[in-house]
Amino acid sequence: MTDAADFGEDRYYRHTGRTPFVGSTLAAVGAWVVVSLLGFAYAYADLYIKLVDILSLLILVAFAAAMGFAVYGILRWGQVRNMAVVAIVSLSAGLLGWYASWVTWEHALIAREETPPPLWEMAQKPAAVYELAAHINGFGTFSLRKRVVKGTELWVAWGIEALVIIGAITVIPIRGLREQAFCENCKTWTRRQKGVLRLGHGDEDVLRQQAEAKNLDHFEQLGLVDAERAVHFRVDLFDCPRCDQTRLMTISRVTVSYNNKNQRQESVTKVVDRLRLTGEESAEVRDLPQTVAARAAQAAASAGSAPGDAGSSAAGGSEPESAEGLSRPASLGTTSPPQPPQRPNA
Repeated sequence: MTDAADFGEDRYYRHTGRTPFVGSTLAAVGAWVVVSLLGFAYAYADLYIKLVDILSLLILVAFAAAMGFAVYGILRWGQVRNMAVVAIVSLSAGLLGWYASWVTWEHALIAREETPPPLWEMAQKPAAVYELAAHINGFGTFSLRKRVVKGTELWVAWGIEALVIIGAITVIPIRGLREQAFCENCKTWTRRQKGVLRLGHGDEDVLRQQAEAKNLDHFEQLGLVDAERAVHFRVDLFDCPRCDQTRLMTISRVTVSYNNKNQRQESVTKVVDRLRLTGEESAEVRDLPQTVAARAAQAAASAGSAPGDAGSSAAGGSEPESAEGLSRPASLGTTSPPQPPQRPNA
């Protein structure tokens, strides 16, 4: 069982909120540097890569996602488990990435006509950056459907761009790190294996109660299903790669659907979120398919041997060394042999 000192008395995992000073400081600085560089690159891509509207939007989304995942990776490397610190660093990185891209874009735009002031000097004068933006807004920088976009419409477009960049850089690290689990004993992030089991859908409150009671018989009653079942439960396991102390289980309801292009889509809702397990319990969950198969094979074998045993008894003779060649006595009729227990349908 996971050490209570690591995760508190709650049976579910929660981040401890610990923030190593050196790791957090380096992670914050690294995040700010990386988003500034990516913002610089995005500004030139936006200015010089002239594509149709939808592709321009894809460039924006690609750069914003790259910044967000970069910040997530850096904070994970810094082992930051305090979500308040994660939010502060992510939001500040989002604002910095957007501002860096804007200053760079203005600097490159000026460079087309004349020698601009040094980029660093422009960045230190946000009021001048805004005044230049207002001036540019008066005559616009691109056209839409053969019409120059300017004024309020251009402000709205710039606002959407800012929301995409800042939002992605802020939300991606927060959501990503909130889904992780950290082993305080080994000072490392756990590994997550998705889809260890797929179970038939059932009452979610009952499932939560049975999971907390570590009653795997309930899992067998739900039945093992494949990933194409329209509604089912997916079981994920977390484990520390270095020790046996941190073992966790998440169970999610998965709803499978297909769009008009016949592309598979999944809607995932958590029912059990990172329930703590012992090493033995985690192994039992992982081995459940093999356990169910072994029991089914044993039941089938028992059912197959039952008619022969009955025949020997009815004949009144001693039990033969081999059951081969035995035939059912006529006195037993045509009674069907007992069948193995059937698992309830999901």
